[in-house]
Amino acid sequence: MGHRALVGYERPTGGFTVRYSQWGACGYRLLEAITDSTPLGGVRSDNGPSRVRPGPLGVAEDLGALAAEYVDPIAHEAVFVVSETYCVRAFEPLAFWRDAPTAAYGGALVSLRRERDPSVDARELRAWRRGASATGLPSTDATVDDAERARAHRRLYDALVADVDGRRVERIPPRTREA
Repeated sequence: MGHRALVGYERPTGGFTVRYSQWGACGYRLLEAITDSTPLGGVRSDNGPSRVRPGPLGVAEDLGALAAEYVDPIAHEAVFVVSETYCVRAFEPLAFWRDAPTAAYGGALVSLRRERDPSVDARELRAWRRGASATGLPSTDATVDDAERARAHRRLYDALVADVDGRRVERIPPRTREA
């Protein structure tokens, strides 16, 4: 299964080239592993293959598009954004679900604070998500239409933005597929 992550490399013309990493979210190691001399996070060694696959998944015009088009908040455990000077930022994908993992309510991509341990910061964000989703979403027993899903997503997204003041937050829109 792995610790799946997406990595967005800033493009000189704007936007991001999006790549995949099977193990990149494990301990947020890519924060330290991606450098100008190791742009894909390392090479094959005793620790395994390169951490970021060289083949791009596509191009996103900005961080919002990366979150909306590429991030699956159930499948991806982390997202990294790499500047042209190889400054790496980590983001936590949060899925909004109550009784069972689903992408039906969407979620959000939230920046982790640079001054904190990323694993601790991410754990606190996931705790917020569990509490907010438990009270802000209808039960899976209820018949919920797309309009109610969109309203529930907006309520949780707005509450998250208010609670994580000063962080970058991008929407991951509701999707119809189950996890």
